[in-house]
Amino acid sequence: LGKYPTSAMVATRDLMQQIAQARELHYLIMTSPDGQIVIDSSEPLMVIKNRRLYIPKLTTPSVEQQILERAALRLGLKTEHTVLSVEHIKDADEVFALNWQGITSMAHINQHPYMAILTEKLAQEMENGHR
Repeated sequence: LGKYPTSAMVATRDLMQQIAQARELHYLIMTSPDGQIVIDSSEPLMVIKNRRLYIPKLTTPSVEQQILERAALRLGLKTEHTVLSVEHIKDADEVFALNWQGITSMAHINQHPYMAILTEKLAQEMENGHR
């Protein structure tokens, strides 16, 4: 339901959270049949690999995303707007979600561990640079 109005995405996200909790998971990532990650514009998934921040293409970037991009540039990370796929997260260094509350780093996806070093630096830089 990612292509439908906001209320449908909210309902989908709520259902996903219920499924995750029932399976004792913290977060579910929706994908399309061709492996593209379905991005919820209110909580987009971001990927860091080789000091490059991959940002999903959104029609209207959120204020948080704009702050994140400025923070990434201050930290010397290159940014790339792209359609994210499962392949991006398979060999990523770090994966995180961004929303109005901040950054949520993914520790594991399908038992694959991820770091949170640059993610934590980004969160701190977002906080410090926004004051």
